[in-house]
Amino acid sequence: MIFLQNQISSFKLSFRPQWRNLSNIQRQDFSTAVEMTINWFCKKIQKKLWIILLLGSTPLFSQIQNNNETVKGEVIDRLLESIAEQNGDNADYTNLIEWLDEYFYNPLNINTAKKEDLEKLVIIDETQILELERYIKIHGPLLSIYELQLVRGWDKQTIFLILPFIKVIPALEEKKRTFKNYLQYGKHEVLMRYQQIFEEQSGFLPDTLGNTDYLGSPQQLYFRYRYSHSDKYSFGFTAKKDRGEEFFGGNNSRGFDFYSGHIFLKKLWKFKSIALGDYQLQIGQGLNFWKGFGFRKSSFSTSIIRHSRGLGAYTSANSNNYLRGGAFELELWKFTWTSFFSYDLKDATTDSTSTQEVITSISNTGLHRTSNEVSKRERFTEMVIGNYVQFNHSFISVGAGVYYTKYNLNFQQGSQSYDLYDFTGNYQLNGGFDYKMRLGNVFLFGELSIDKDFNHALIQGLESSVGGFHFSMSYRDYSKGFNNYHSNAFGENSLAKNERGFYLGMQGALFGKFTFTSYFDIYQFPWLRYNVDAPSWGFDGITQINYSPSYNSNLYLRYKLSQKAQNSLLDDTYTEPQVDVMQHNIRLHAVFKVLPSVSLRSRMEAVFISRPDASFRWGFLAYQDVSWQPLKIPISASARFAIFRTDDFDTRIYAYENDLLYNFSVPFYYYKGIRWYVNFTYKPARGLSIALRLSQFIYPEETSVGSGYDMINGITKTEIKIQLRYRFGNIHKKKETRLDIEDAND
Repeated sequence: MIFLQNQISSFKLSFRPQWRNLSNIQRQDFSTAVEMTINWFCKKIQKKLWIILLLGSTPLFSQIQNNNETVKGEVIDRLLESIAEQNGDNADYTNLIEWLDEYFYNPLNINTAKKEDLEKLVIIDETQILELERYIKIHGPLLSIYELQLVRGWDKQTIFLILPFIKVIPALEEKKRTFKNYLQYGKHEVLMRYQQIFEEQSGFLPDTLGNTDYLGSPQQLYFRYRYSHSDKYSFGFTAKKDRGEEFFGGNNSRGFDFYSGHIFLKKLWKFKSIALGDYQLQIGQGLNFWKGFGFRKSSFSTSIIRHSRGLGAYTSANSNNYLRGGAFELELWKFTWTSFFSYDLKDATTDSTSTQEVITSISNTGLHRTSNEVSKRERFTEMVIGNYVQFNHSFISVGAGVYYTKYNLNFQQGSQSYDLYDFTGNYQLNGGFDYKMRLGNVFLFGELSIDKDFNHALIQGLESSVGGFHFSMSYRDYSKGFNNYHSNAFGENSLAKNERGFYLGMQGALFGKFTFTSYFDIYQFPWLRYNVDAPSWGFDGITQINYSPSYNSNLYLRYKLSQKAQNSLLDDTYTEPQVDVMQHNIRLHAVFKVLPSVSLRSRMEAVFISRPDASFRWGFLAYQDVSWQPLKIPISASARFAIFRTDDFDTRIYAYENDLLYNFSVPFYYYKGIRWYVNFTYKPARGLSIALRLSQFIYPEETSVGSGYDMINGITKTEIKIQLRYRFGNIHKKKETRLDIEDAND
């Protein structure tokens, strides 16, 4: 490995003066010749074991044809599989999918990509980015995609995952585009989706007078249009109607229940970005201000640094987690100034029994199906003003900001003991600073936020690597009285308050094709919480052993242990008021590609819960997935068949499911039953795709499914989804790439 790196580095240094004198065509021909030479050379190495020992090289080449569209789907599935089950079915991953989709059709040139662009890929961590920068600095720009195998820390799985989203072009060959070119190379996207549950839910059943609890129809509708170029601009709008909501009638004459629109410009004069309409803003590590999805605990155990995107267009159908107004990012030398304004109407439950109307609770569901839900619509206004300044240097970035939020109504404190430190009043004022620093191969990061009552929230951490092992650790201290409705930080609670904790994550190679990933998180809650009437503590941890026999096959065994305190179920003065609830999860998961177009995914998982005041409970889930993605015909399909059995709702098991684009499914499996789904996609023309999804839960031992207005009298719950997507404009078919990332001991 070292010998080959030195030879390539020497060759680049000696050839660089002549390279500048070559024409673009000559450079392209030369790069192609280098790829063919390296490929031929490595084939010879593979045939002669003694050369392998001389070179000490780990990766080798052979010829494996990768279909990039297929690989992109596998990458997205792996990412969502890892992070979705920790966040549940309520998280919105639209932005994550869009980032990868943009890079798929407009790949990053890895020779010229900025650090912040590589961070958005979320596939590689800080250490791998550092090693890439170090390799290019020492050996010069990459001449071929094959050179990635010589970068320290870039194993075959990393290269396989990142390959569809990058390209390797010498910096001199990249063409500079004018504003006219950007308009010419923009792309349009139109997406429409229909979904409905076949069985009739109780909310749609009429009473004796013919009235129903759900005011609207059982259909769920979605429409989206967007015109964009990844490097310059984006504008579009989104509309959504949820199941049970009215459509052009009754209390809703405007048609869809939720509308969102945006105009977003990038790299315009000194402005890094300008946003009008709906947008998202991410700052620091999420303590001061963070709208949108943020990574929390997952099997990516060492990826705990938040890489804030700053301003971004809002394109989701989620009726929360966005700002509505205007904002800009202005770059002046090494400083970036962000200023933003937002004004929006929010849903809430209010109380008018006192002298003035007050807010008793915020409603974040975005649902307006019943008369009660409609009464919560747009009950108060929220105005947000903020300014943030960041200094960026090659090894450090430091930022500071102030954020003011004003409400037209006062928030009233709840009546429960755990509500004692909740926010009251009609404004919030938060300020703080954040930083990221690189010292050698150690990355330090942190953020501090203080509210108007001088309550604080603090997080401090680091990431590093030693001898092929990556590790990360962080400490967080969120005071019980800290209030900031715009925070979304790393932690056990959904809000950054009433929590102190220490996190340690590790991952690395064991031997051969085995790797491991692990984390341990211990936390304390200084004040009461829901269902815990005393200060408490807990912990959770994961240990996962991975076996990767090839780039497209993977098997892992995972064990997760968690302990939390809860109020005792026994009404006994001689019993401790709180008890420790212990939960064990064991999972065996395998992914294998049995044919170039057929992949299998299998899982068995068991959960065990024990507590001193109740009987032992357990649950079990097993499923088999099949994915068919042929290379030469415009049809693809995937399916699942699952069986499950749990003692109760507490022993439910979450599992990520393949769904339609921009639609996410992480349902919980509980009680005893069967689950199946089928996805089918047909692409009859360039840029046009038609997708169908059928899914069903079957509970053979139950008489009803669900509860409340969603209850179904019967043993099944069946749903259909139909989606049409049309992309036109600058839509290019991705060129397939040849690459092998097999190990030397194959």
